Amino acid sequence: AIAAAVANGTPLIAASTAGDPEIAALLPAEITELPPDGLPQRKRLRAANPADPLFAGLNPAAFGVYTALKPRENSGVRLFFEDGAPAAVEGKAGKGRVLYSAVAFGADLIPGREARDPFLLRAISELTGKALPERPRQPVAPDADGYYPGAGAENFGRFGIILGDGLLTETVNHVLAVTN
Repeated sequence: AIAAAVANGTPLIAASTAGDPEIAALLPAEITELPPDGLPQRKRLRAANPADPLFAGLNPAAFGVYTALKPRENSGVRLFFEDGAPAAVEGKAGKGRVLYSAVAFGADLIPGREARDPFLLRAISELTGKALPERPRQPVAPDADGYYPGAGAENFGRFGIILGDGLLTETVNHVLAVTN
């Protein structure tokens, strides 16, 4: 059903690995999973076009590299790892545009935004032509005594989270703040 929809013009955004061969055939790159050998190598990212609004405010952190991409014919690389290896590739499958990212959704590619995954939000907006609002993340303010709110009694043992957050990997990033 997904392949038919994409062939008829529905855009597709995919990331990480594609377990379904029918979906993998739609992707603008061949994906080779790198052998697990301890911790993955980490590399910084750079947009193919520095003016590309999809990657405005790109996180300067280094991200884990779990796959190698080989762009297919008639596809274009939009994001590279620092060594020049493709990190995000765009192409077409039938009438549908397809964007594939080797960096998983929720990886904080675009930090400081309110959305859980601003990159995914921007990609959906771009591929569908529908403007989706993007707002900066509001900083958490300390209470009257200068303390920052943490978890409630039902979340004993967890701290340093955004209020209302389920402590998902989407909120873990390269910034460490220690307060006393």
